[in-house]
Amino acid sequence: MSDSQGPSLTNVAGQTEVDEATDLAQAFATSATATYDGPWPLVLWRPAADHLCAAVDALGRFELYWTRTHDRLWLADDPAPLLALPDVHGSLDETALANHLVGYAWEESRTPFLAVRRLPAGHRLDAHAGGGVTVRRWWDPRPEAIGAVLEREPIEALAEHWRTALVGALDGRLPSTRAPRAASETDSGAVGILLSGGLDSGALAGILRARRPGETLWAGSHVFPTLATCDESHWSRTIAAATGLRHRLLSAEDHLLLDEPAAYVPSLAEPFCAWATADRALLGLLASAGVRTVLSGHGGDLLIGGSTLALSSRLRRGDPRAISEAWRDSERRARRTSLPRWTWDQGVAPLLSDRMDATLRAVARPLRLTHGGYVGHTKHAEPQGRPVGVPPWIGSRLARDSGLADGRPARPPAPRVYADPARQALYAALRHPGAVNRAVRWLDRVARPLGITMEHPYLDRHLAELALRLPPSACYSAGRRKGVHRRALEGLLPPAVLARDDKGNLSAYHDTSLRRPQAQAWINDLLAAPIAAEMGLVDLQGLHQLRARFNAGAGGPVGDALWAAITLELWLRAHHA
Repeated sequence: MSDSQGPSLTNVAGQTEVDEATDLAQAFATSATATYDGPWPLVLWRPAADHLCAAVDALGRFELYWTRTHDRLWLADDPAPLLALPDVHGSLDETALANHLVGYAWEESRTPFLAVRRLPAGHRLDAHAGGGVTVRRWWDPRPEAIGAVLEREPIEALAEHWRTALVGALDGRLPSTRAPRAASETDSGAVGILLSGGLDSGALAGILRARRPGETLWAGSHVFPTLATCDESHWSRTIAAATGLRHRLLSAEDHLLLDEPAAYVPSLAEPFCAWATADRALLGLLASAGVRTVLSGHGGDLLIGGSTLALSSRLRRGDPRAISEAWRDSERRARRTSLPRWTWDQGVAPLLSDRMDATLRAVARPLRLTHGGYVGHTKHAEPQGRPVGVPPWIGSRLARDSGLADGRPARPPAPRVYADPARQALYAALRHPGAVNRAVRWLDRVARPLGITMEHPYLDRHLAELALRLPPSACYSAGRRKGVHRRALEGLLPPAVLARDDKGNLSAYHDTSLRRPQAQAWINDLLAAPIAAEMGLVDLQGLHQLRARFNAGAGGPVGDALWAAITLELWLRAHHA
């Protein structure tokens, strides 16, 4: 954060040589088209030019917040010191709170406070003395910026490209191969992995073992003894045994949500809250074994999960097998939909121009229709004064003032720069990785007091750009995702793991946590007279109806909405007087 003497260069790049870091920062600050690779924030003050430049990495691995007071610009990696400034008001940004309530994570610049903003992933901030502050994107993976697409290469060559890039991303996050993040970082300790049993964390285990064959490596996994749909312990054990990782298992059922209410205090930066005690206990097991760096697979689904829009690409090329393939896959997964609806979602909506898309949304809104993944809302009020289509637990005033009554797009906004619908969807997701960043920030906050540094190798610019260059059919084909990822891991993981086509569903853990008597009693007290209702953020009657639906057995989105309301109330009680 800047002080009264002006901003200073603070841990710009974590390089071993300050001159090297300064050269890199100078090059970035003085160029309108420069990029940088390091997974760290960058701050540079250039006194001769009266210019301050700040930036965050392409995929938003690290946080940087800013505010202005009169003629000064302040920066920090947490909102707290900014809000402590005498001229910074703590007025709430109700749109940010509304976004939290409906799970809308794409407006990354917003924090719960109007005066404090987060620098979004892939953005830079420039400020000149006596001038304004500009925030603009420095990373935009358009076709001309990432290189030629790899349409005609065989799957073996694509897999080798992907494996090489993933190895590079992993090496850049390991303490003995990356530069220290700070001068005090000397004892790197052991390396561990949060091993879910899925393909993404399993890939890190396989590559890490291949890179460090003689080293003691660790893995930590949650297990669910009675919740079969959540439990992936068979797969995590299989991967740990195959890669020779020392494996620590923790029953998440011994650490249910709200088991220690005092532990569930959301960060000042956002109301989002996840598994406080279960995550803390698992990371604590690794920390007690001497682990100081823990890898996670967060971001893998974003980059290489693939999209059924790959079938749209094949339709555009005149491949009729795409229709029968999608139909068979929907039957197999018990997600059968009507052929007209599938044709619209996969073959028509992705190809619409931005202008046509906006026109159809305008038509759909008053008719309460859906189009291309959008829910049509209307500003016309129902008899109770609530805008049509707004969830009944959202306060009517908040719905109107925040824009919820106008609808929220079900996909992140982005200029249409790729003709291929699957690539365009990935491009849009990479420009707005808010949901992934939120989970990453949560883990960082849990790990930090334990002396653990979290690393997320999939949040890598070069890996993301390669994902855009891959043919969409390499990531999704014949109902299977991550085809090129599986091929790249051959020889590193057991064939049964690579062939696995299912995935754990954690809804049962969430629902069991909130329905047990102890949690119900605590939620009764919390939501009897919530601050959020007094402020008009939630509708108390609608919130009670939401709870009744959840307690009657409705899960999934209903449980998610209830948890969002609970965590918002926890945040308000902790941080808003």
